[in-house]
Amino acid sequence: ELNICRKDSNLLPVYIAVSSMKDKDENIIGFVGIAIDITEKKKILDELIKAKEMAEESSRLKSSLLGNMNHELRTPMNSIIGFARILKEEMDDEKLKEFADRIIRSGGRLMNTLNAILILAELESNKLEIKLTEVNLYYEIKMLVKQFESAAQDKNIYLKHEIENKTLSAILDERLFAQVLKNLLDNAIKYTETGGVTVKAYTSMVNNEPSVVVEVSDTGIGIKENEISTVFEEFRQASEGFARNYEGTGLGLTLSQRMVELMKGKISVTSKYGEGSSFIISFPASDNTISSIFVEEDSDSLNLPEELIQTKQIKPEILIVEDNYLNSDILRIFLKDEYSVDIAS
Repeated sequence: ELNICRKDSNLLPVYIAVSSMKDKDENIIGFVGIAIDITEKKKILDELIKAKEMAEESSRLKSSLLGNMNHELRTPMNSIIGFARILKEEMDDEKLKEFADRIIRSGGRLMNTLNAILILAELESNKLEIKLTEVNLYYEIKMLVKQFESAAQDKNIYLKHEIENKTLSAILDERLFAQVLKNLLDNAIKYTETGGVTVKAYTSMVNNEPSVVVEVSDTGIGIKENEISTVFEEFRQASEGFARNYEGTGLGLTLSQRMVELMKGKISVTSKYGEGSSFIISFPASDNTISSIFVEEDSDSLNLPEELIQTKQIKPEILIVEDNYLNSDILRIFLKDEYSVDIAS
């Protein structure tokens, strides 16, 4: 490919193929060639390059927008929910406490929607970072189940967990596992009106590999047999359209499946319509166990190691590093009675 000069002095891009002509003694006696005008080809190529550059810039802007949304949406929502919790605890007026509780519930619903959309965007743009480590599921599951106790109490259903032992651990991403279990617990409680929800965790052989299995079972509405195959599809719910009976985006199970697969795990569902459902996830088991000197089985609070306890009056020290003063203020208020708090912006 080269540019040749036309009679009007403009350059013309051409593709030239040239062969030599030889006599019977293999002496070169001349050349024969063909020149093809590739102006249109070059034009198309330039347009493709520009389109590629625009797509890359669009992707960069999308990532930047997601980063800003992450901060600009989640940060104020944390403040709204946090201060509503403080108001609910501090107020004596039952009517006002009910209003604060409604703010908390609506804020939590909006936060769940934001999280689902942002995580989906991260997954689609391959921006989600996976960090597989050994995680103790005994304490992780207990902590996550505790977050849903009030939601279960409000519906007058039970929420319990059965964990094989304190050293049960698996190789997974702790943040993603927490999001998956939250999605499954949220669904289980949402679709259960009587009975309750049970979380089981135990070791098992899955495809001849030692694994840790986490099973979230409910006694809810169940799933029709012809709808089981669609539960992991985006934006799908058993009840859809304006007449649907349950809130939500229909993204929870889709995200859960993708996140479980990214952690090299497996997820499946069994269900009987009108009787309940069980979502089963499995991950590679860990050889070692995670020990925690800070947490006791039946304690809701953190305990100091023995060597740090000099007097019952001593408070654990916590440093809050936060650039949003509202969030740091919320943390300070929540922690001030039990901890000595310092704040760094």
